[in-house]
Amino acid sequence: MVREADKRAPGSLSALHEELDRLRAVFHLSGDAIFVLDGEGHFLDANQVACERYGYSRDEMLQRHVGDLNTPEHAPHCAGRIEKLQREGAAFFETVHRAKDGRRIPTEINSRLIRGGSSTFIIGICRDVTERVRAEEELRRSNALLLGTLNSTADGILVVDDKGKIASYNRKFLELWKIPEEVAASGDADLALSNAVGYLKEPEVFMKKVLELYNEKEVESFDVLEFKDGRVFERYSIPLRVNDKSVGRVWNFRDVTARKRMEEEQQIFMSLVENSTDLIGIATLDGKVFYLNKAGQKLIGLDSLGEVGERRIQDFAFEKHFKPLQEMLASLSKDGTWKGEARIRDFRTGTPIPIEIHGFVIKDEKTGQPIALAAIIRDISERKNLQEEMARGDKLSSIGILAGGIAHDFNNLLTAIFGNITLAKMYANRQSEVYKRLEESEKAVERARDLTYQLLTFSKGGAPVKKTILLQDLVKESANFVLRGSNVKYEFSSPEDLWHVEADEGQISQVLNNLIINATHAMSEGGVFQVNCRNVIVDQSDLLLGKGKYIQISVMDHGIGITKKNLSKIFDPYFTTKKKGSGLGLSTSYSIVRSHGGNITVESYPGIGTTFQIYLPASEKGNMLPCAEEES
Repeated sequence: MVREADKRAPGSLSALHEELDRLRAVFHLSGDAIFVLDGEGHFLDANQVACERYGYSRDEMLQRHVGDLNTPEHAPHCAGRIEKLQREGAAFFETVHRAKDGRRIPTEINSRLIRGGSSTFIIGICRDVTERVRAEEELRRSNALLLGTLNSTADGILVVDDKGKIASYNRKFLELWKIPEEVAASGDADLALSNAVGYLKEPEVFMKKVLELYNEKEVESFDVLEFKDGRVFERYSIPLRVNDKSVGRVWNFRDVTARKRMEEEQQIFMSLVENSTDLIGIATLDGKVFYLNKAGQKLIGLDSLGEVGERRIQDFAFEKHFKPLQEMLASLSKDGTWKGEARIRDFRTGTPIPIEIHGFVIKDEKTGQPIALAAIIRDISERKNLQEEMARGDKLSSIGILAGGIAHDFNNLLTAIFGNITLAKMYANRQSEVYKRLEESEKAVERARDLTYQLLTFSKGGAPVKKTILLQDLVKESANFVLRGSNVKYEFSSPEDLWHVEADEGQISQVLNNLIINATHAMSEGGVFQVNCRNVIVDQSDLLLGKGKYIQISVMDHGIGITKKNLSKIFDPYFTTKKKGSGLGLSTSYSIVRSHGGNITVESYPGIGTTFQIYLPASEKGNMLPCAEEES
């Protein structure tokens, strides 16, 4: 080779040296490591980058075989690659080299075989791909994480490109829509859709929405899908953007069947609770009330849950009525349940309300641990009133039996006394003092006889002689008679079709007289009270009125009212707050009404007034003649 070079012209030799210099510069200035190996893989040369990368000097490199740079797991492949290179003349592969200090260097190698005369050389250009491998590894990790996340989510996810072809999906999507994996893997969205729409109640609506969203690439969407088998899905759809450009669409499907059923059950439960006529309340374990249904709010006089949430269980009772609630809380803590009676306050009126309570502890279904306190409370005011009415009736009945016996015997004695006084008057001089005394005695006996008759009426109801009467005429007659010359007036109202009653006209007139007299006494300074008649139907029997049609007569005054202490006694015989009263007027009225198969009730508030309500059974002989409203 040297001799051939010597034969060349001087200019040609100079050009060759320049070419060699350029090649040498490229060799040493390249950013990649460059090796020159003999045909067996021993180093003949290495550029500066190679020496620096692997940590060897050039002399150290020239004493090594290229296989020495491989890591143990890659070293066995070295001989095979050299053989392939000699056979094919070129090779491109990746491996991992190891530097002098043990560093692992992922490397991409592009090698070629060069033959020159009898010599063979291998040139290898080695590029450090550590950053790329690291980036690829990170990408693989991210993709694996993303794929794992997609496959672990409870939502079905489908990604399509801007041409509507399936780009990606998770297993939940296949499971929700019952689509074979080979169909989804084919990328054919139309085929996948044809498998899915048959399950829907409204497939046309579903497809219409799909087409709309494919055309409106930037639109986000949400709707609800209902299936023939009762399942319910929520469908979300958003554009898939890359560099702010829409390149497809992401569909998200969530099975909300269980949630919807739970919501429906909750709505049913809440409807039952909210429409219950009983108070239903829930409190925290430390006694803070946070829920009260509408009936409960109405019962205790609160307008909203906001007002309820400001109170604790202890706030719902007056101090003197707190003992039963203390017993309830102690029992709930020990046994988890309690039943009994108590009194809670009406926050609007400040009055106690008799109640029946069933308290219990709400527990977590899974752990069994207490999580809240609850109570179902029933207002038993009406029951208590009925019990009081029954007790009053029993008491009046007992007193009536006694009074009837006494009145009967007393009446016999009065008859004898009256007869003897009459005979004595026949023998006395009309101008004498004796005659005058006999007249006074006769008047006293008559008054005693009247009292006896009242006692008999009270004890037996006076054995009413019933006939069909027009109540509104009787009411007006009684009112007009009692109020003649009084500074108290009345307003009367009655429907035109007021039913008849079968009653003793005299006895009912006596009842009305008593009530109207009481109204005038209560309104001593004058005024107007109301008397109303109306038809009522009792469709549920109670202790004092059976089912059926009744006429209700209300006498409502606006006088001084009756104290709560006295209200429970007003029908008792001989109870009166009047200086000249006998105490038999209302008890007699009660007895008369009860003997007619009816009932009489009273409501009164001091300083506001009193309302008496009389219920008399309607006659079955037809309606009475029309009667217009009248004011007097």
